[in-house]
Amino acid sequence: MRRQLVAFSCFALPLAAALSAAHEAAATVAAAQANPKTSSIQIDALDHKIDPCTDFYQFACGGWVAKNPVPADRRSFGRFTEVQEHNFAILRRILETQGAEGDRRKAADYYAACMDEPRIESNGLTAIAQDLATVDELTNPDDLPVLVAHLHSYGVPAFFRFAPQTDRRDAGESGG
Repeated sequence: MRRQLVAFSCFALPLAAALSAAHEAAATVAAAQANPKTSSIQIDALDHKIDPCTDFYQFACGGWVAKNPVPADRRSFGRFTEVQEHNFAILRRILETQGAEGDRRKAADYYAACMDEPRIESNGLTAIAQDLATVDELTNPDDLPVLVAHLHSYGVPAFFRFAPQTDRRDAGESGG
C-alpha cells in the first residue's frame, strides 16, 4: 500500500499535471489558429501598394502609420508607444486596485504617495532642503567636485553621466 501511495504521489500526479498543462497549451494554440484576431500579423497594417522589395518598412508598416498619425502632444508615436501605454494602463489598474496585500500593497502605497500631488505641493522643497543648503554653503570652487560626487552617489547626474554608448563611427563588436 505504501509503495502504491509513493508511486502515485511521485509519478502519477506529476504526469497528470504535465499532461494537463500540455492539453491546455494545445488548446491555446488551436484557439489562436481558429481566431485570426490573435495572429501576430495585422493585415490592415500592411501597405499593399508598395513593393516589399523596394521599401519593406513602408510595406510592413505603411497602413498602420497612415491610420495612426503622430499626436500633437508627442514628437513620435509607434507600435511600441501603444504597447507601453497599454502596459501602463495595466500597471495603473493593478496599483489602484483596492484590497491588495503584501508586496502588492507596498507598491500600491508607494504609487499612491507619488500620485498625491496636493501633499507633494504642500511639502514644497522640504524633501531636498538639505541638498539645497549644501549647494548654498559652497563658497570655494574646489568644493564643487565633492558636491558633484555626492550627487552622483545617489543618482543625480549633475553636469555629466557615465553610461555605455555605441561608437557612432564603429558599431562593431570590437568598439574601435
